[in-house]
Amino acid sequence: MNSGFCMPIRANNIFTPVPKSKFALQDFLSDVIQTDFNEVGVYQLPGPKSSEGDDTYLISADGKSIGVFDGIGGNYEIGINPRDYSYSLMTGCRIAVNDKHITDPLQVLEEGFNFASKVSGSSAAIVGHLEDTEDIMYLNVINVGDSQFMVLRKNENNNVFSIVLKSEPQYDTSVVTWSNLPCPYQLTGNEERSDKPDVGVRYHIPIFDGDIIIMASDGLYDNLFDSESIGIVNECHTQPAQEIAKRFTLAAYVNSKDKTKLSPFSKTIGKLIGYEIGGKEDDITTVVMKISLRPMI
Repeated sequence: MNSGFCMPIRANNIFTPVPKSKFALQDFLSDVIQTDFNEVGVYQLPGPKSSEGDDTYLISADGKSIGVFDGIGGNYEIGINPRDYSYSLMTGCRIAVNDKHITDPLQVLEEGFNFASKVSGSSAAIVGHLEDTEDIMYLNVINVGDSQFMVLRKNENNNVFSIVLKSEPQYDTSVVTWSNLPCPYQLTGNEERSDKPDVGVRYHIPIFDGDIIIMASDGLYDNLFDSESIGIVNECHTQPAQEIAKRFTLAAYVNSKDKTKLSPFSKTIGKLIGYEIGGKEDDITTVVMKISLRPMI
């Protein structure tokens, strides 16, 4: 791995001015998909570095493919707007699922990677696809970097949701950023110094009626403990997918602003830089997929 964008060079602590992204914000309030077997919604809030936000997301036209692309904030320090690359990566993936009808998440991500090959910047990426077989549904996922997903399922005995699978973030601990944080694996527009999509971790999990899938950038998972996520789902699992996504995003945002609250970030990675209390301000993008094998009314 050669994560050049994790270690930007600064001269006399003067940062290069960053141009505004040429790509418009996604209309997440309108990006709601409802089918006979699932419902997908998304909610976003930008971080402190840009009103545009660095994250982009994918929801396929058929509701079976989802993704989150988290532009690497370190790009700002070398004069690059990270949204340009994450948006281009997302666009290539969207073409792959909607126009080319590619379903394998790795192939989708490879298409996006090739599409964005001439764009400066870098991004974490996570892409999932709901595979419908005769007997059962499966969620297939590829993850490169520190975005994550989790699957929550209701216990038949007590109707309480719990996490049945949560992915792990991907870090290269041999590479650190200028602030001494471990560097997430990432895709970049410079092929020579980029990780490749096939370094990502792949997941294959059976999916059942009533399952809820939460796929999000690290801005969510750095600020919400699993117990908090479970609490949100148990409180609002009957709400539309977009409302659940909103609840998650706002809860993470509130925690990110709280400088006195212990957070997953301060409990783990933050310890490496003496940051042992408080949330982590960042872009937050949450995609929620609710599974319903019965037609929704």
